Amino acid sequence: MLSVWGKSHAYLESIEMPKDYLLGMSDVQKRAAAKALTKLPRMNALRKANGALYTAHLAQAGLNHVNPSLHENHLFLKYPLLVHDRAAFMRKAREANIPLGDWFCSPLHPVEGDLNQWKFDLDRYPNAVFAASHVVNLPTDTRKPEKVIDFIDKNSSLIMDATLGGRITNP
Repeated sequence: MLSVWGKSHAYLESIEMPKDYLLGMSDVQKRAAAKALTKLPRMNALRKANGALYTAHLAQAGLNHVNPSLHENHLFLKYPLLVHDRAAFMRKAREANIPLGDWFCSPLHPVEGDLNQWKFDLDRYPNAVFAASHVVNLPTDTRKPEKVIDFIDKNSSLIMDATLGGRITNP
């Protein structure tokens, strides 16, 4: 399996840990990490503010959202949202240039396809199966959250309502 960078991701092909998987960082990675750390407080504040903005907007519209009581100690790397049709929502987001996250694209993310090798029993984990086909992730590091809010408004029929009570239940 090759990634977009042309490197093999053997850890996605087998349950065996690839040779040298736990090696340390290169100097280039260390410099990039140090630079990113200087921006972290500002980025965390932006993510937290956008998470609060999304929650307020979704709650007002009667759509599913992260319970505000969970916000205090959470920075929202991405904002999870339950949708009726994940593929349609993702397609519309691409068309609108909204960079959604694709976490949880499989009940055993990021492995897709036949999960037998990993001894994953789909019937035993119905919430994971449900989440894999219904969760999308809104961007929180955007400086234009109003663009995301506008997209939410235009596609609200694809978003599950708030009757789920903030929980994923068996489909």
